[in-house]
Amino acid sequence: MIEKNGIEYVYERYSKFIDEAKTKAFYGTTTHKNQEKETFLVSDIVSDSMLFVSNDIDDAFSVNNFIGAIHYILELGLEYNFLFRGAITVGDIIYDTNRSIFLSKEFISLAKFEPKLEIPICVIFDEAKDIITKSMYGTKTMEEEIILSGDLPIIEYNIPLKKDAETNVSNKVMWCLNYTFFTSTNTLDNVIDFLIENKKSNFIEYIEYVKQIPYQLVDLEDNYLPLKYLQIMKSTTGLRISFLDEKMSVCQTSDHYPFPVPFIAPPNHEDIKIDYDPSTQIFSFQASGRWKD
Repeated sequence: MIEKNGIEYVYERYSKFIDEAKTKAFYGTTTHKNQEKETFLVSDIVSDSMLFVSNDIDDAFSVNNFIGAIHYILELGLEYNFLFRGAITVGDIIYDTNRSIFLSKEFISLAKFEPKLEIPICVIFDEAKDIITKSMYGTKTMEEEIILSGDLPIIEYNIPLKKDAETNVSNKVMWCLNYTFFTSTNTLDNVIDFLIENKKSNFIEYIEYVKQIPYQLVDLEDNYLPLKYLQIMKSTTGLRISFLDEKMSVCQTSDHYPFPVPFIAPPNHEDIKIDYDPSTQIFSFQASGRWKD
């Protein structure tokens, strides 16, 4: 981008991206069960690299909040033509707040793996996948069947990697963040131009794969026009929504209702007060706060 548009152009766009990300994700707090939850224990940006550390991984809400914030940051990057690749793992950390020192041996494995990715995507290491899926989908683990749906926050995909000389492996099936779900086709078409081969063709293939995964849309009544459909991404502790017109274009961006919003206190903005037909009920809330299809 610097070569194409110049360093001042990149500085201006990157500054706006960082400012918006910090305002809406980095330093945010979310109230859950009358307690304020920080989005990240640690968040830092150095040049074009970002590092995030979650709060308590025994708390499903913290895990969902962490994944949801990463989702949003990656989506926001697409809007500003910045594509990121990265990985999520689990491990111990030494964090010295007085000296701003944070160390972990897991940083080594993350730093070594990230350059191998031949696609702008955020993958989940095996060490973290059960913690994340249990937090996002309740009691389910990778050993249990999770029905593939295009509106899941994380999906499984055959990730293209740089060929390993020792193992001769160039792809690996891993779970990754489904971060293009709320992004318009125009934005995706525009940002693809900033990629080099083979990352460009790999990302196009990934987008086409995600598009063909079926998911459920909520039909809106005529009085909502030009809003025609409501798409929802949900987990055990939160949801995000976006409105679409009849051409499946985004009418209202999903950041109007940040992820996550507690299920026990769902968004009650008048724009989404929808009358559901009881005979074809799409979803309901349980007392536990978990989704029931």
